Amino acid sequence: MHSNEISCREIFIKPGGKLEDLAQIAFSKLKSIKEKKIVYIMAGIPDICTRVKSLGYEESYFDYLNTTKLEDIKNMFMNIRNRLESIQCKVVFVPITAMNIRNWNIHRFDIGKTSKLLYFPDIMQAHLNELIKQINKFITMTNELENLVTPFLHTYVYKSSGLKLDIFIQN
Repeated sequence: MHSNEISCREIFIKPGGKLEDLAQIAFSKLKSIKEKKIVYIMAGIPDICTRVKSLGYEESYFDYLNTTKLEDIKNMFMNIRNRLESIQCKVVFVPITAMNIRNWNIHRFDIGKTSKLLYFPDIMQAHLNELIKQINKFITMTNELENLVTPFLHTYVYKSSGLKLDIFIQN
């Protein structure tokens, strides 16, 4: 292997993992490695939505009245990048894949994970889609500022499921 090549030692997937948890795992696993390192981190719906859970009840919703959510998430991305760069790690953020809140909650109801649904997400969905669009623009911009190529993995999810991509296309 040449000195400028990077070997892949591990792919770590944590379904439902939150961004800060994923970054902490990466930091812990990589801090003692002296070679070049690169981490791809895909944030997701758990970083944006809230999951309410109690005995016999579980539901996710998006608090569209939270006016600081975009700035909070941008700050989280920058803090994570700074922390991982402190151990000489290149950080590539991957755009977020959207979800349909109603379909997710109905699925959880259908498989018996919840006995009732309290939230009706029609208005939440439009706001969630817009927030994801803004976050994905930020991800692309910050990766470009670091001279990194953004992997648009989320587009393959939409193509394979037949969903429209128009909310994710950048101008």
